[in-house]
Amino acid sequence: MRKVIREVETKNIRPLWQVSLMFLLSVVFINFLITLSNKLGKYNDFASFIILTLSLIVLIILIKKVLCNYVYTLDDEHLVFKKGIGKKSKLILDLNLNEIDFIRPIKEVKKDKGVSHTYKIMCNRNDKKLYVGQFIRCEKKYRFVFKPSENLIKSIDAYINSETVHI
Repeated sequence: MRKVIREVETKNIRPLWQVSLMFLLSVVFINFLITLSNKLGKYNDFASFIILTLSLIVLIILIKKVLCNYVYTLDDEHLVFKKGIGKKSKLILDLNLNEIDFIRPIKEVKKDKGVSHTYKIMCNRNDKKLYVGQFIRCEKKYRFVFKPSENLIKSIDAYINSETVHI
């Protein structure tokens, strides 16, 4: 029997008044910077262009961070992590459950200098329900940090424990 568990983790959305206030303050700040740049004489056009370009870049980065979500899919023996923005999604990590050494709460895992890369697959870094998983590929140690539900953790643990019993 095929068992599929799919979870979507999204960022907590701020109230409308906070978003409106931040937008208004950022517009006032950009306007203030452009007004200051007008006192630069012959360089004011260039300075205004740089200010607007940097503001646009910061806005694009913030929109991507606010709109992103992560999808965790457990499909029989595969654990797949994807990052989505709107309708687009990008594969971050595809693991066979046999590759996973452990999955533990983040409080129980110590830092290891031997880890090649840590995948951070969560929206809220300050959450208390974060878990760390470790796996080895090409003789290198990797870790991933994510926020699964209890159902997903139980399913992964059941598979890992059943594999260790049969070996």
